[in-house]
Amino acid sequence: MTKTDFEIVFEAVEKNQRATGREISNWLKKNGQPRFDSKLTNQILYRLLSSEIVDRDGTGDKPRWSVGQTWGSSNASEPKGSVVLRPLSPRETEVREYKIASTLVKVILENDLSSNDPYMSPDWVGTHVVAAINTNHPFWTLRLGAASEKSLFSMIAALDAYVQWRVAQLSELPDATEILKMRDQALRFCTLMELEVPTVG
Repeated sequence: MTKTDFEIVFEAVEKNQRATGREISNWLKKNGQPRFDSKLTNQILYRLLSSEIVDRDGTGDKPRWSVGQTWGSSNASEPKGSVVLRPLSPRETEVREYKIASTLVKVILENDLSSNDPYMSPDWVGTHVVAAINTNHPFWTLRLGAASEKSLFSMIAALDAYVQWRVAQLSELPDATEILKMRDQALRFCTLMELEVPTVG
């Protein structure tokens, strides 16, 4: 099974605890992942941080990364004691949480992507599923105005990420009917974890 970008970078963080983004990028390139330049690696690290899968150490000039403690990861290392974590500012990211069946899906609103980037990027580590929405995509900027429209679109992105995650777990690709059934089940069992007002994390 092919690993997702989240899984690849998370594994690199696990093997290089408290490394900088550049060090993680270099390690990935040396280990057969040449496309993970510093920009892509840092982008994924910050998505992992927004999803509480990794932690960022606030000491020193450059952030250092380690396995997160707050999203129930069974792979999490022991508590780090006196390490100071830099919180995300509200301008950096907005996160919404949905529960689909028994799976928690986090939706991150990404403000720093290009209008040419995809409308949504799904990713996951184990059962931690994340959908990063590109808020500079033309559909978001031109078609979605009201908060209720954006909220509905966020839920649909969560459903898409969930279905893609489910498909990735299968040993062989399902046909279109099976994917439709998965989407239907996701729509029937999707709940926004907070109020309809997005949480800022």
